This record gives sequence, structure tokens and C-alpha cells, in this order.
Amino acid sequence: MGLDQSLFIIYFIYGLAFFGMGLAMAMESWRASSLAEARVLIPLAGFGLIHGTHEWMESYLLQAQSLGTPLPEWLPWLKLGFLVSSYISLSLFAFQALRLVPRPVPSGLKHGGIALGIYICFIVTSASLTYSHGTIPIQDVVDAMARYLLAVPASSLAALGLFYTSRYSNSSNRALAGWLSGAAIGLGFYALTHLFVHPIAMFPANVVNADSFRATLGFPIQVVRTVAAVVITVCLLRA
Repeated sequence: MGLDQSLFIIYFIYGLAFFGMGLAMAMESWRASSLAEARVLIPLAGFGLIHGTHEWMESYLLQAQSLGTPLPEWLPWLKLGFLVSSYISLSLFAFQALRLVPRPVPSGLKHGGIALGIYICFIVTSASLTYSHGTIPIQDVVDAMARYLLAVPASSLAALGLFYTSRYSNSSNRALAGWLSGAAIGLGFYALTHLFVHPIAMFPANVVNADSFRATLGFPIQVVRTVAAVVITVCLLRA
């Protein structure tokens, strides 16, 4: 099986996993027993539906390029629009997940926020220095920055929010705490996968990227993201 065909199938399954998650979260939000529960699930449903659509567009573009099919210039921009919109929805879910954490705010969550702030400053500085000394295609920059500055922080904060919520729930409901912890672990792994962006002439993307991941482990990073999507979906539905 050639590279393009294998990636086409992987992107299709990846999109199916997230679109299925979006549908499941949307149905759960409709029958939520309280408005607070619906507010938590609705942005996650939006993320799943939009991000699943984005991955299906990726599979279509790969197939079209392998066949030499001419594509309109606006289509890659539409795909980027779906990507950014999906991560904005994920950021809203992270905000709702953090609101569930009991007060006062745990020190671990504060330290995690500080670490993310340092990480964001590092990425912004690296991107600014690289872009001022060279030319990188703007679409590649937007794709990488969406993953670095939206997907990684949003997934990490959502994971922290669910983790500390599970600790609060442990004394009253161990089953709930276990499923929330599982969802937090899935989101944590999902955050890490977005450090492997498409390779561009910028540190760390020129060293740690999707191509280096596949060369090292022998399978695409999208496989890990698909597994993370399934774990998140199952754990949140059980919770």
C-alpha cells in the first residue's frame, strides 16, 4: 500500500473517530440533566464535528493530489478555517472543564498554567525570529501555530481541569473519578501529539515533526490521535 493511500485511510478513520465523538457528545448534551453539564459537552461536540470534517478534507486533498486533480485555491484555506475553528471549540471546552475544578485552585493547576505560559512565549518568539529571517508559506505557519498555540494549551488545560475534578469526585464517586481521569489522560496524550506538526523551517518543527515521528516509530502520528479520540469519547460517555 503506497504512502498516499495509507494516509488517506488513516485520515478517514481519524476523522470518523472525532466526528463520532462529536455526535456522541451532542446527543449527551441534549439529554443532560442540568444546564451546566450541557455547557461542558456542547463545545466538545463542536470540536469533534468540526475537526472530523477537517480530517476528511485532509484525506480528500491527499487523494486529489495523488491523482493530479486540480483544486481551487480557496480549498486549503477552507481546511485551515475548519482546523482553527475546531481548536477554538476545544479551547471553550477547556474553559468549561476548568470551571468544574473546586476552589481554591490547586497549586498543580497553577504550575501547569505557568508552564504553558512559558511554552507559548517560547513558540511565539521562535516563530517571530524565524519568520523575520526567512520566508515560510503562510498556510504552513497558520497550521503549525493553530496546533502549537491552540491545540496544545487547550488540550492540556482541559486535561488538568478533568484531572483535578476527578480528584474532587474521588471521595464521593470513585467510578466517576476513574472515568474523568481516563478522559484527562486521553486529552494529555492528545496535547502531546500536537507537538508533532508538519515540518517547517522553524524550531522545534524542523526537528520534532510528523515526519520524524513516522521515521522513528514507523506509523503516522494520526494513529495516536485517533486512539486518544476513542479514549476521550469512551471515558466521557461513561462519566
